Amino acid sequence: MVKKLVIVNVVLLLALLLSGVAYAQDGIVAAANLYFSAGTKNISAADLYDVLNDGDDSNDPFLLDCRAPEHYAIGHIDGAVNIPTGTLAANLSQLPTDREIVGICYTGRASSYVVSMLNLMGYDARNLLY
Repeated sequence: MVKKLVIVNVVLLLALLLSGVAYAQDGIVAAANLYFSAGTKNISAADLYDVLNDGDDSNDPFLLDCRAPEHYAIGHIDGAVNIPTGTLAANLSQLPTDREIVGICYTGRASSYVVSMLNLMGYDARNLLY
């Protein structure tokens, strides 16, 4: 009898925990749907060039190069900080919260992922197109 009671309690506890996880996931999905319904946040190379060369350093974004260090070493935009995609979570303290962040990679795929995650976390980030 005690064994059955323990099993029933464990099953009920698991059901409650799983329903809580499902509820939390619904909230995450709702937030992501709201964010992506406005489209992705991008900036063209020409617009980034204009901002970086307008003579006003106060509006310059933080340039986040998401590529591997060996690719960054071959060449990168002056002033860009290299934080590879896989190490971003461990390096969030390097990112400014008071400046726009522009994510950079080869094609825009990795940086688009990074920018989406940053925006969902409350940063102001854009993806450099192409």
